Amino acid sequence: PAVASLAHAGSRGRHRAPRERCRVRSGPPRSGWTRSARRSRPAPAALGYKDSLKEDLEKADLVISHAGAGSCLETLENRKPLVVVINEKLMNNHQLELAKQLHKDGHLFYCTCSTLPGLLQSMDLSTLKCFPPGQPEKFSAFLDKVVGLQK
Repeated sequence: PAVASLAHAGSRGRHRAPRERCRVRSGPPRSGWTRSARRSRPAPAALGYKDSLKEDLEKADLVISHAGAGSCLETLENRKPLVVVINEKLMNNHQLELAKQLHKDGHLFYCTCSTLPGLLQSMDLSTLKCFPPGQPEKFSAFLDKVVGLQK
């Protein structure tokens, strides 16, 4: 399976790798691996600067990302299972608020760098719910009504 580590979109519309990275490996604890099994397991991919994550999202079976709104929504709209890693050093942690709500709604799993390995071993992706598609026409109609363009 392919695992992609997502980064967030900067103000220039480019995606960048997180400054602080968690060390991640896939599969069971190393003590249970045979030498050949270790070589055959896919390694998670960390991304550098990219203009688009579309191809990576299409190929990924699981996405591990920070909890930025853009990264979460882009991944969930592409119907990919998502694990978000919370940056515990942020003040007024909006990433934690978003992750908690999306987890409560059943759309993703969240953790910290220190709890990521345990979560990867224990999570059940079949429990995740599909994220509902956006309905921009509802917002547009509401906005038209508010500004007086619609009666």
